[in-house]
Formats: sequence, C-alpha cells, structure tokens
Amino acid sequence: MHALCADEQRRLLIEFLYSHANGWCTQAELIDYISENSEQHMSHKAIRLRLIHSHLPCLEDIGVIRYHKQTKAVHNWDDDIVEELYELGHS
Repeated sequence: MHALCADEQRRLLIEFLYSHANGWCTQAELIDYISENSEQHMSHKAIRLRLIHSHLPCLEDIGVIRYHKQTKAVHNWDDDIVEELYELGHS
C-alpha cells in the first residue's frame, strides 16, 4: 500500500477521491485537480497519459475504482480503501 502513495500524482488522485464522496467523477476533473495541486508542472496531456496508462489501471487492479475508458468516468470507489490510502499518503 505504501508504494501506491509514493507518487505525487497518485496521492493527489487519492486525495481527490477522498474528498469527493459521491462515488463518481470524470477524467477531466481528475486532470484539473492534479494540475492545480501538483508541485510538478506538467501539461494536461502528460497528466492524462499518466492517469490512463498508470494510475487508473493500478487503482482499478486492486479494486479501489472502476474506470470506463469509453465514458472517461471513474466511479464506485471503495471509501474504506481510499481513506486508508489517503491516511498513508498524509502520514
């Protein structure tokens, strides 16, 4: 679990999920949040590529989220796991 929180963008993604308990968001919302809060200055395109090729598949593989490539929506995240990851990333 600690390895999941090692990357700043993944920590920001988890932070976003933690603070949005409605269980649904768009890829664009995630990109905007990461762009606005990251210490790394990356283009939206670069953030999007890392999200779709690394961060979202990783979190989906362990059952934290469901990502729909066609609609670019993230939903049904497990609040307990998100909370645990959030706390690990902020400790």
